[in-house]
Amino acid sequence: MNVVDVLALKWDDPDHTILGGSVKTSDLGVIPICIHANYDTEVGRQIWADAHLGKYGPIFDYREPEALPEPVPDDISRRQFFQQLFVLEIISKAEALTAIPGLNIPPPLQAIIDQLPTQSDRDSAEMLVVGAQNFNRLHPLSETVRLSLGWSVEQKDDFWQEASKL
Repeated sequence: MNVVDVLALKWDDPDHTILGGSVKTSDLGVIPICIHANYDTEVGRQIWADAHLGKYGPIFDYREPEALPEPVPDDISRRQFFQQLFVLEIISKAEALTAIPGLNIPPPLQAIIDQLPTQSDRDSAEMLVVGAQNFNRLHPLSETVRLSLGWSVEQKDDFWQEASKL
């Protein structure tokens, strides 16, 4: 490999022990590099030494990668589900407390179920809401509730995310 130029070097770690960047070669074109002090090739060791002498200009500082957003859980417990509905003032505290053990379906949720197209759909939804120990974000009834509440997909995800923290 014949290096023609070294392009935009940056530290790849906070301790400044690994350099990353690109090199332009006469035979391979521009290729990425990742080198350290005791690199296993003469070319790598030479680039390391020259970089420390400033031959290629400034070495850009290490930047901590941006944190990835927390994944949205697929399932939340029935307590988390009804407690979050209470937090958002969609149902009352009394409605949440009786819905958690499966003693009733809160009226706002029952109103959504009542809009389902068939009696079979309504019966299945009621049995799910009363009997489920967990609620799945990807279940079709969750989507029906989302649409009925006028929520975006992001708002539904936020609901599940916040409920999972309760």
